[in-house]
Amino acid sequence: MRKVAFLLLWLYVFTIPWENSTNYGDGIGSATRIMGLVSMLGGITAVVIAGSVRRIVLFHIFLALLQSLIVASFFWSVDPEATVKTIRTFINVIWVVWLLWEFAPDESSQRWIMLAYITGSYISAFNTFLEMHRGTFHKSMERVTAIGWNPNGLAVVLALGIPMACYLGLDSQSLRWVRALVLPYLIVAPVAIALNASRGGSIAAIFALSALPLMLFRKGIGVKVMTVALAIAAVGVATAVVPDAAWQRLSTTSTEASRGNLNGRTKVWAAGVRAIEENPLVGVGSGAFERAASVNYTAHNSFISIFAELGLIGFLIFASLIVLCLCALWQMDPAASRLWWPMMLCLLTASCVGTWEARRPTWLVLGLLIAQAFSKIKNSGSEGSGELVHEAGLPEAADGQAQ
Repeated sequence: MRKVAFLLLWLYVFTIPWENSTNYGDGIGSATRIMGLVSMLGGITAVVIAGSVRRIVLFHIFLALLQSLIVASFFWSVDPEATVKTIRTFINVIWVVWLLWEFAPDESSQRWIMLAYITGSYISAFNTFLEMHRGTFHKSMERVTAIGWNPNGLAVVLALGIPMACYLGLDSQSLRWVRALVLPYLIVAPVAIALNASRGGSIAAIFALSALPLMLFRKGIGVKVMTVALAIAAVGVATAVVPDAAWQRLSTTSTEASRGNLNGRTKVWAAGVRAIEENPLVGVGSGAFERAASVNYTAHNSFISIFAELGLIGFLIFASLIVLCLCALWQMDPAASRLWWPMMLCLLTASCVGTWEARRPTWLVLGLLIAQAFSKIKNSGSEGSGELVHEAGLPEAADGQAQ
């Protein structure tokens, strides 16, 4: 049953990068929501049958505290309806942290999860190319994005897959077919990100791409030549297919950051600060930012959003989760840290210009980081377990892991 639960988790992660492209109505939601519920039920069934569950760590305790505060904020929320919606959303998105912890406890299974995310990201990238072919632009002639997506969000979703592709594609322990599958992503993703013409997303992508030179450290000349060829191919394809208007928009990134208002974000942030000053301790209630700040936009900054909605208490809990991830990252071996530092910088950059605290990719990344950090600590001193697959096929779940 644990193998079935892992397979359901794999399918769930596979749908995350293209979740906005499917919606079956308010009562059903996206394919990702459906797979999330199925994966959750499969995971619960597996641990009930096994009669044991893996012991959680401090990160999970702080995550439970954050969820509890979100639920409790309903009682003082200035927008109870929005708070109820956020409670449901947050419960749906954080389940992936426990599922990863329980069913992807070793490096082999974690590599499978990364492969699922990259494979799913190809779908959104190709949907972006399809919209470009159709001549469909997002609100203006500057930006092309996959159907159902905001360009800023999709750019970050695609960027998060880049370090994973580097990790799997440049590792000699990965199977040949895996490298053949993931290495083209280093061409596809940057081009699709450029088509989205997201300034914040492009900065996040730069941090994600920093994984490439980091992982080339101590690689052979053949790998380095191949990587340079991939980079040249990505530049060539982007130059050929990305419209001039998109390049012009991206070229204003530094000017907008230094002298502009970040496309209206600074005004929203100022309204958020005022909301914090009025309700500093417990906030205005989860999901109630727009009403409290008297704006028609989300906070476009996860830290301001958390502080305004959950107050100082919620901000400290959320900050503690980030600090715990950074501490876990600090203890990783150099090979793994070359994956996770770019991933964290990419995610934190996105969180500074977007509202990412209630999105699935955020908790997928943080949950996978914690799972891999503890698998590295657990296996330190033992032989590596770097194969993507076991001889029998799918990676085996650790039956003796429960405490």
